[in-house]
Amino acid sequence: MQQLDQLINFSGLDIFDYSPPLIYLADTAQIRRPSYIATFYVIISIILICFNVKAQITSDLIGFIYPAYKTFLAIKSRSEEDQQQWTVYWMAYVIIVMSNTAAESLFRRNAIFYIARSAIFIYLYTRGTLKLKKYEIQSNN
Repeated sequence: MQQLDQLINFSGLDIFDYSPPLIYLADTAQIRRPSYIATFYVIISIILICFNVKAQITSDLIGFIYPAYKTFLAIKSRSEEDQQQWTVYWMAYVIIVMSNTAAESLFRRNAIFYIARSAIFIYLYTRGTLKLKKYEIQSNN
């Protein structure tokens, strides 16, 4: 379990330890850390993608479900910082999805493409959007 905890902390999936729906699920299922649920979801998704079982849909769900929930919370909380973070995420998401057509013709039916795409989505909503937002703010000054 210690190695799994280290992997979760290193990958940035530890942000899910603070997600109320996952906290509720972890308490109900008596799971020590809510991020174990998120890690399990990511692992199952990668397995599905590797076996090319609805790879694009799985990748889209990874990039859409949690960010949509967090965007809803940001709008509801009226926190300008959270709203900016998720606006940056959705701009990056659109760029990735729009470039999907060109990339798909090059990497058609290749599981690595969807794994990389899912990894980019996870990176963006764990750490990446904050870095993009800082870059955008610095470039405007």
